[in-house]
Amino acid sequence: MRINGRSQVRPEPGVEIVASRPDPGLGDRFAPAGRPTAVVEVVRDGETWFLAVRRIPGGGTEAIPYRKDATVPTLSAFLAYARTQYAPNESGGSEGLR
Repeated sequence: MRINGRSQVRPEPGVEIVASRPDPGLGDRFAPAGRPTAVVEVVRDGETWFLAVRRIPGGGTEAIPYRKDATVPTLSAFLAYARTQYAPNESGGSEGLR
């Protein structure tokens, strides 16, 4: 995946984008304000994946994958899940999606 300065995601060969939401509001633990981000539903090799995508310093792209399952079956469910993973908590915050 590649993300541009307007939070638009482009797939690599062999990956089909099903849906994308730019600037999904995952918070500062995911990316500082103003940095391009998106959540994306993709299909690769017949499997559906959800990705939290961010631009990293130097202009590269980082895509953190989560394979579709019964717990997180839609892009909206993935977005809700990802927001909880990056939300601050009593000990400062979670580890994110990793």
